[in-house]
Amino acid sequence: MTNHWIDIKNADVVLIIGSNAAEHHPVSFKWIMRAKDNGAALIHVDPKFSRTSARCDYHVPLRSGTDIAFLGGMVNYILESNSYFHDYVVNYTNASFIVGKGYDFKDGLFSGYDAKARKYDQSKWGFEKGPDGAPLRDATLKHERCVFNLMKKHYSRYTLKNVSDITGVSEENLLKVYKQFCATGKPDKAGTILYALGWTQHTVGVQNIRCSTLVQLLLGNIGVAGGGINALRGEPNVQGSTDHALLYHVLPGYIGLPLAPWQTLAQFNKANTPVTKIPNSANWWGNRPKYTASFLMSLYPGVTPDVAYSYVPRLDADKKRTDYMWMSIFDRMVEGKLDGLFAWGMNPACSGPNANKSRGAMEKLKWLVNVNLFDNETGSFWRGPGKDPTQIVTQGVTLVPEGRRIFPDMTVLENLKIGAYLRKDDLSEDLEWVYSLFPRLKERSWQAGGTLSGGEQQMLAVGRALMSRPKLLMMDEPSLGLAPLVVRDIFSIIQEINKQGVTILLIEQNANMALKIADIGYVLETGRITLTGSGEELLTNDAVRAAYLGA
Repeated sequence: MTNHWIDIKNADVVLIIGSNAAEHHPVSFKWIMRAKDNGAALIHVDPKFSRTSARCDYHVPLRSGTDIAFLGGMVNYILESNSYFHDYVVNYTNASFIVGKGYDFKDGLFSGYDAKARKYDQSKWGFEKGPDGAPLRDATLKHERCVFNLMKKHYSRYTLKNVSDITGVSEENLLKVYKQFCATGKPDKAGTILYALGWTQHTVGVQNIRCSTLVQLLLGNIGVAGGGINALRGEPNVQGSTDHALLYHVLPGYIGLPLAPWQTLAQFNKANTPVTKIPNSANWWGNRPKYTASFLMSLYPGVTPDVAYSYVPRLDADKKRTDYMWMSIFDRMVEGKLDGLFAWGMNPACSGPNANKSRGAMEKLKWLVNVNLFDNETGSFWRGPGKDPTQIVTQGVTLVPEGRRIFPDMTVLENLKIGAYLRKDDLSEDLEWVYSLFPRLKERSWQAGGTLSGGEQQMLAVGRALMSRPKLLMMDEPSLGLAPLVVRDIFSIIQEINKQGVTILLIEQNANMALKIADIGYVLETGRITLTGSGEELLTNDAVRAAYLGA
């Protein structure tokens, strides 16, 4: 996102494409309407008519997936009608750079393509350079191999007729929209492009966005008030992935994760800081060493940036980057190389590029732990079409989820039997054991689970888990929302279950009760283990007592 939402009010034309901003991004739409109040024209390009369309001056119902053709036609219109901002294009883009003689485009392929390797030799597309190493330029934009003319030749195919045939939009309407938006290619005008998942969900999502950059750079709409290419966040906050270092390859601030060979900060900076031979180039990422030093000092304020860098984890240089993607984990599942998975804060059954592959891979696991307050497609993948739960392997790992999560419309007995769904043997002995632990469940065996008290529902959740005869019982906040006397009873029963030979992994904020019964304890702060020891040791630890026990 190049501009702030509030800046949308400064636009003379707003092009919304791949987004239903009025309904999905109402905060941003406030500023879109502010722009309209100021006289801006609003254009909505979308296959369907929505509330966004209703508030716009133009609705362009193109065929789904034809955005590139629509924008390609706009690029061609800009070039053929001389609607581009000449001074901006010459001075602030690479349009005047002269491309080497090795570049060509023919029959849908660029030069340098290796059919066997299915890769391009990108050196064929390099710029011609002068004695100082800087790209040669033609400020008149007349050289046949300058970027401007090569682009003009490439996009000449996107005629109004061709674009109309592909998109389903009439030539008249295409021309109307092109003229309106391209009128912003002047010093005193600005147009902005807004997009969302309607673009990025496509396999060509990146190319959609790149096409919009060609339009905006030709019109001089980058770096000006009311301009830009702005992603409307909301459904998934992708920005959070980069800001919080949730992706394998990048640290906050778009700083790449170091590779193992870069042992010092100087080596990292040399490998990751671009150098330019062009005297007036902004080369903004030339400031990366400053950003990196600032970030390292925020992590480890008590040491120098060089020392702080030595604490940062590295990627193995000899491994493919894809080995670090979570999707590669599912490749290993498919190959039978993984026994179990903790799905923590994600829903891989839906969020991956191939849902069927992800769900099929999870069938091969021996155990799966889905850590989520609510059930989702990953936790219930075995219920999907064509799945046979009896063929999905289990290794005796059972979860008692936070919030109990019983089946409220089923009876107590039916809830308990659900826990033994994969078993084919006699359940009577296990039922009696559960009833001996929780006598109240036996008294209410024909009562609907949803009518039980909170404490009784927690007992039912534990009993249901025990019906699968687990070797490992994971319990997530079993004391949540329960009265003190009920909490005491629950923890007594947890001890009794443990005495029967069941290993228990207990996640619990009631540190006092949990540590009293724990053999080993771990203290986590902001996702990191900060202390470990026996339950008795942690109970007497001054830091633990001050932070968690009120001592």
